[in-house]
Formats: sequence, C-alpha cells, structure tokens
Amino acid sequence: MRKSVKSVISSLVLLIPALSFAQTSVLSRVIARTDKQLSPSINVVAELPAVPAVSAPAAVAEEQQSALSKSDYFPLNKRLVLVYRYTSSEFSGAKTIRVEQLRYFPKDNAATFMRTTYYNGTSYNEVYGAHANQSGVYSVNGLLGGDRMEFSLPERVGSTWRKDSNGSTIESLSARVGVPAGDFSNCLKVTTELGGGDAGISERYYAPGIGLVYENVAGEAARETLKLVSYAIQ
Repeated sequence: MRKSVKSVISSLVLLIPALSFAQTSVLSRVIARTDKQLSPSINVVAELPAVPAVSAPAAVAEEQQSALSKSDYFPLNKRLVLVYRYTSSEFSGAKTIRVEQLRYFPKDNAATFMRTTYYNGTSYNEVYGAHANQSGVYSVNGLLGGDRMEFSLPERVGSTWRKDSNGSTIESLSARVGVPAGDFSNCLKVTTELGGGDAGISERYYAPGIGLVYENVAGEAARETLKLVSYAIQ
C-alpha cells in the first residue's frame, strides 16, 4: 500500500504547477505528517507560478484579509465519506469514486483524502490534498484529476478568478440541484468558461456541510459528469 501511495505522491508532484510555492509547502507539511517517508517525494518541487488572483471590489479587500480561511461548502475538518458516479465520453459505462478524509491539519487548515476508483471489476487508490487560505479553497490532484481553485473566499456572488485561459465565476449561493444522494438547496454554484468559452463550459455545485455534489463538464475534448450517490459522516 505504501509503495502505491508513494507512486501517487510522485504523480501528484507533476500535477501542481498552478499552485504557488507557499501552497506547495502546506501540502508538503501535510504529507510529511501523514507519512514521514512520503515527504521527500513532494519536496522536489521547484519554484512555481503564483496562484491566479481573485477579482473583488476594493471594499471587500479588507474583509478578505480578516475572513476565516474556512468554508462550509468544502468542510476540510469533517470525516466525510463521499461516493460518486462518474461518466465520461472517454470511456463506456460508469465509474464509482469513493472519497474518504484521511487526516485534517488544523494549523494549515488542510486535509488529505483517499480516492478509490472502481471500474470494470478493478479498483485503485490515489491520495490527494486540499487546503484553504484567505483567497480560496484549493485542491491538488482532486476528484477529476489535476489541481484547481475550487472557489474563492470569502464566498461572494460575482467573484471571479482565472487559471490559464479558463475563467471561473461564483454564480450563486442559493442554487438547487438534484443528484442520486438527494436534493440540495443553498448550494454554491461555480461556472467555468473553458478556453475563454471557446472550448466549452463546466458547472459545479457545492452543498453546505458536504462539499462537491455535482459537476458537469461540456468541453470540446470530452463530456464528463460527476454526481454524488451517497455520503456519511464517520
């Protein structure tokens, strides 16, 4: 198991170019405290580009500085077990993805998670990390792979941020969505224009106290859908 996790961490290092060195240091400390033998793998990261800035009215800037770096829309400190159904135009049928929090680190407001993917009678495990600071909630090698800002903090309708040519916006804090796990209201909804809108669009919904419950990507390269099937608090 440790060998496979080390392999995952090595792969994870290659997936974090969008995060700043400071954020990488947070993940490094988190991994080190999860398993001290894994930390050398992630410490090879060199200087990385800065995190994309989040646009906000000038009046909000002072509030952002004093805001708590936490969000009920992505509860890092809960021992949640989330199960998703994942479909994509790149494979037939559906995959089941189970996510379980491994450990929470209050000092860094960060957590590590185990993602287990089941497909065609086989399964494999991958570790990923997430943390929050005053600018937003970030994940590395997250549910659909890759790294991203999940959403900006504090949560405000109209807040925007960019990663490369993709622009994201918080569209609502009162959205409703229905998935196999139930109907959720007061959700945070994020819309992302891929390639400035030329490459497609994606939307995702975060339910209070649970996190991501629905994501749909309608892109030129592929179409993907992630729906929460069940959840539990351990």
